[in-house]
Formats: sequence, C-alpha cells, structure tokens
Amino acid sequence: MAKSKYTDKEVFDQIMSIAYTVVPALKGKNVTMNSTMSDDLGLDSLNFVMIICKIEALYGIKFDDKKWEKLSSMSEVVAETQRLIAKK
Repeated sequence: MAKSKYTDKEVFDQIMSIAYTVVPALKGKNVTMNSTMSDDLGLDSLNFVMIICKIEALYGIKFDDKKWEKLSSMSEVVAETQRLIAKK
C-alpha cells in the first residue's frame, strides 16, 4: 500500500489547527493522539462533521460516511486521514 507523504505528527497538527478554528475552546485542552473526540474533547456531532469536512477539503480526500462516524479518538482520525491520503 502507498504511504502518505505526511508524518502522523504533521497530520495531527493540521487536524488540531482545524479543530481550534471550529471549536476555539479546545485551545486550553491537552490534546494527544489518545484523546477521544466526545469524552476528552467534548465535541458534538456537528463540530466533528465540520472538522471532518475541513480535513477533506485540506487534503482532497473523502471519508466514508459509515467509517468516520465510528472514529472515536484522535489516533483513529489521524490513521484514517493517512490511509485516505495514501490512497489518492
């Protein structure tokens, strides 16, 4: 399988930049790859959808609707983003 041209850290940083824009209150939180979207970050489904849409636009990728709904942690979002980047 092809490999993404970005490191996980680069993708994580980009996703966090997007998340901070969508939900400015996240700026004070300690967010790690193990952080969960709803429990740790307190994201509701609308905020999560907005973040996913911005990730898609940034990288020119498309998350499968059934798959992104099951992503629960930052590491899962980064991994799926990396998989989709490598696939395009």
